[in-house]
Parts: sequence; C-alpha cells; structure tokens
Amino acid sequence: MIGDVNLFFNRTAGEEGNDALEVECEVMIAGELLPFHDRSQPEYRGKGSGHAALSMLLSYASLPVPDGLGVPRSCFIAKIGLENLPSRSLFRKLGFRETKVVEVFNQVELKYDTEADSHPEWLKGEKRVYD
Repeated sequence: MIGDVNLFFNRTAGEEGNDALEVECEVMIAGELLPFHDRSQPEYRGKGSGHAALSMLLSYASLPVPDGLGVPRSCFIAKIGLENLPSRSLFRKLGFRETKVVEVFNQVELKYDTEADSHPEWLKGEKRVYD
C-alpha cells in the first residue's frame, strides 16, 4: 500500500438554517518523512498515484445511484495545510478552487468549482494511463 483516499460525509448548517452536505476529500501518499517508510522503496509522491486515486473516487462518488454514491459535485471540499503546495496544486488540477483560509488551523479550504469553463477528465469519463 502506498497511501489512501477518503471521503468524509458531514452535515453542516447551510444557508437559511437548512442542513447542507459537505463531502471532504482526502488523499495521503506515503513519503520518506513518514516513520514507517521503508527507505529501500522508491518515493511514491509525484508519480500521479494521488491524481489517479482521487479521480476514480470522485468519479464514482458523483455517479448517480445505483452506479455510484450520487453526491452532487458542489458538495466536494478539501482542507489542506497552507504550506502543502503539491496537494493544493493536485486539487486545483481536479477542478477545485481555493475558497477560504482558516488561519487557526493553518489550512486552506477548496471546493469543487461547478462554474469552471473546463472540467477535469474525471467528469468526462476519460481514461488516463498511469505508470
């Protein structure tokens, strides 16, 4: 295993007191800084694994039930450390835009940009080959 991807489903107080669904997306790809990293193994970051895993997960989650989870794309968010530039770039490539900075947690929040002029391949059903 080189990492993991997760979706966390949260109900939040939305506009006008209505409940709103937020689906937080998360990815972790093992690297040399982790204490359990086998130093004889190659570095896994920067090889497209995170992009591939998140693309598949987001695609599946946004498909209508029964083929997927039926999550509206507007519900996808990510919370990333301010200094984690590679992860911020990854989520922007997947169609997310930065919406706010949470100074107390040293994080930036990103939401899927439903109004973007172009959409990433995970929305188009295109296949991508990863080495």
